[in-house]
Amino acid sequence: LGLVQSGPQVVADRYSYFSCMPLAILAGAGIATAWRRLGTNGRNGILVGIAVCSLTFVMLTRSQVRLWKDSETLWTSVIERGGSRGIAHANLASVLNERGEFESACAHARQALDTLPGNRTAHFALGSCSAALDDLATAEEHFATALDIAEAVGKTASSEIVALADVKARLGEFEEAEGLYRRLIAAEPGNAVWPTLFSDFYADQQRWAEAVGFLRQAIKVDPLYAPARSRLAGGLVHMGDLAGAVEVLEAGVRLGGDAALTSRLAWILATASDDSLRDGPRALRLALDAVDATGGRSITALEALAAAYAETGDFINAVWTIQYLLEEDTFPLPPHTNARLEDQLAQYRLNEPHRE
Repeated sequence: LGLVQSGPQVVADRYSYFSCMPLAILAGAGIATAWRRLGTNGRNGILVGIAVCSLTFVMLTRSQVRLWKDSETLWTSVIERGGSRGIAHANLASVLNERGEFESACAHARQALDTLPGNRTAHFALGSCSAALDDLATAEEHFATALDIAEAVGKTASSEIVALADVKARLGEFEEAEGLYRRLIAAEPGNAVWPTLFSDFYADQQRWAEAVGFLRQAIKVDPLYAPARSRLAGGLVHMGDLAGAVEVLEAGVRLGGDAALTSRLAWILATASDDSLRDGPRALRLALDAVDATGGRSITALEALAAAYAETGDFINAVWTIQYLLEEDTFPLPPHTNARLEDQLAQYRLNEPHRE
């Protein structure tokens, strides 16, 4: 009934809704009984009492709702009002990781583990912030512990496996990382995400044949999974198989592929060094579709559009499009992207199409 403490929560807000309904019914029944028995003055007193109670409850509710503004506010309030609560520290650490406040996240995760050394969330949070801060030894230790805890209670541990595999790869422990990925794929063979992530492991080592193999496995599992198809096209390009990349992207576009696939296909059709693969007019149509689908906010789509303009001889629009990307404040460009676009701009100003 919410009258006594039950469970680890400080206050059972969410659990009180249903259990308190009988109390409201009893209060209502009491007021109804009094209303029938009292005269005018008594009834006026009841109305005043109801008004005062309602106003009080409105103010209290307004104050309480503020605690649920967002997860950070909630868990910070729990810690402030309830003392050192391990679960609250662990959850707050997870929130801070998502916001990129890794040092604060580590501090709260360690506070959580001081009181709850077996808390899976706290171990995973500490592993995450440690990995972000390049403390890979600590990250490896706590991801492994989180994985052990999850397996001990029979819960799915895909996040822990992926995180631990990534850290081991960064540490150069490639065989262990590979074993973890293979274990995850075997456990969930119908999930296209895992072989896609595994392909990144091989791509980072320039082992393109293995990366492409797992990406083909991913799109076989889910032909509509655009990240796998896009990565597969990229892998084939690295292997020099532009025709294969076009085939993969064409299939994705036919299946209703997203703007990223359309942009990549437009780029290859506009810039391929193989004359038999280039198709400027089609590249232009695809790039315009991608720009329209993304509301003109995609760097990839606009870059492909500029290349398509150049391939069709419209160098004025090619130059204008790249200048727009370079000058528009809404496009935060990393240095390497900025340099790449500057090179393309120089080509288009010389009335030269881009080739790859």
